[in-house]
Amino acid sequence: MTDNAPKVDPASIPGVRVPLSSDGPDGEKVAAANIVVSGHNIEVPEHYQVHVAEKMAHLERYDDTIDHFDVELFHENNHRQSKLCQRVEITGTGSGPVVRAEARGPDFYAALAAALGKLKNRLRRGHDRRQVHHGHRTPTSVAQATRTLPVADISTPATARP
Repeated sequence: MTDNAPKVDPASIPGVRVPLSSDGPDGEKVAAANIVVSGHNIEVPEHYQVHVAEKMAHLERYDDTIDHFDVELFHENNHRQSKLCQRVEITGTGSGPVVRAEARGPDFYAALAAALGKLKNRLRRGHDRRQVHHGHRTPTSVAQATRTLPVADISTPATARP
């Protein structure tokens, strides 16, 4: 008995979790975290999911504790907001705090680029806060600053006030 039913790629179904490897089909790096691309009243094409995975591969160097990204696509039907009618929300969850970015644009590619810029900035700032900065910008400790001061004798009374 043969099964002639067509095989469905789980990556082509919006909202399905697909763990991605570190090497893409053309040798480029893609994210190792789970990325879920879903759309509200929008069908997400497979090439856009691949585009999202390629762009989000660079986020791993800022914070490797984030292991799941939700990318949600929205379309605004308001004709007054026709120039910024596409919205992208990116939410990253993991063992640390939740990281979120949202952006609007004339198309989903521009909105994704803006949201990734915001998310990279937020992750970079958090990564920089966790670093120990050594060198000439490190503030001197109190012990180092007071080492050269003469030690006052506690037994002698202070000068009298007039």
